Amino acid sequence: MFQIRNTLGLSLREGFHQWAKFGLTAFLEHDFRRYTSYSPTAALRDTTNSFSRLSTYDKNLVWAGGELSKRQGSILTYDALTKICVFGEDMGDFELKGNLNTTFKLWNHPVSLSASGYVKNLHPDYFLEHYYSNHFSWDNHFIRENRTRISGTLNIPALGFTAKAGVENLTNMVYFNNDALPDQYSGNIQVLYFNWKQHLSAGIINWDNDVVYQLSSNRTILPLPDLTAYSNLYLKFLISKVMTSQIGIDCQYHSAYYAPAYMPATGQFYTQQETKVGNYPLMNVYGNFHLKRMRFFVMYSNISHFFAEPNYFSAPHYPINPSIIKFGLSWNFYD
Repeated sequence: MFQIRNTLGLSLREGFHQWAKFGLTAFLEHDFRRYTSYSPTAALRDTTNSFSRLSTYDKNLVWAGGELSKRQGSILTYDALTKICVFGEDMGDFELKGNLNTTFKLWNHPVSLSASGYVKNLHPDYFLEHYYSNHFSWDNHFIRENRTRISGTLNIPALGFTAKAGVENLTNMVYFNNDALPDQYSGNIQVLYFNWKQHLSAGIINWDNDVVYQLSSNRTILPLPDLTAYSNLYLKFLISKVMTSQIGIDCQYHSAYYAPAYMPATGQFYTQQETKVGNYPLMNVYGNFHLKRMRFFVMYSNISHFFAEPNYFSAPHYPINPSIIKFGLSWNFYD
């Protein structure tokens, strides 16, 4: 795909005048896309000339949109952007997204609350509808996908605590089915998630945790692991008062689920209900060192290979590396 996008806008800057309490922008956007692929009748053409086997498809879209924003101040900031396709074959497609943030003090500690959301009603990409290659070909006619999402975040930096929760509804979702072909699910799928991040420290001891719990209302079409976690326990200190050192062990984990399989011919992941992936703690022991303009590290990766069941896969039939030693060096040379 070859794409050229040009935008012409007029912006009223926030704060340029005493009555300008917010920023306001209006814009027009021209989006040109050229898709090039094998022709569906390539086999009937002159195979000695590769260019004769190609076909192109052009899209010319014109979008109109606007943005309302307030980014100055700490009590309340927000931004909202909307755009709609007013010309072209995707006419009627639209996006609406926004963010809202506020900061206040709790027991003399700053606390921030934020909310975000979007509504998208867009046609699927051209290649999801029309594609021809040596191994795959399809000619689909999908209707618009609709995505609606709302999320909120609570952040308390003094406690190293961040919590985020959200819900998303997907209607007419386009996905790659068990045959590795694009398909459309006409119903609704809801995804609910909760994310907790926590940093703990005592002297040179540090412990970072990042946990995500999520639920999909249709695990066949949109499979997700119920639990995903990352934990990093390390010592951070100075050697001879000049070299920053970080020595620790980390672990990545997600619960078992029917992870999408990979199709090399299209470079896409597709649904499958035969092999589960996960329930394996991927642990690494490492050391990071920083001295002036030089940084280097050493890592023993996947040490859990020695004591956990060797079922380590990133996708069905795609194992990750076994236990291996890695090291690297970065040295900036500048005046």
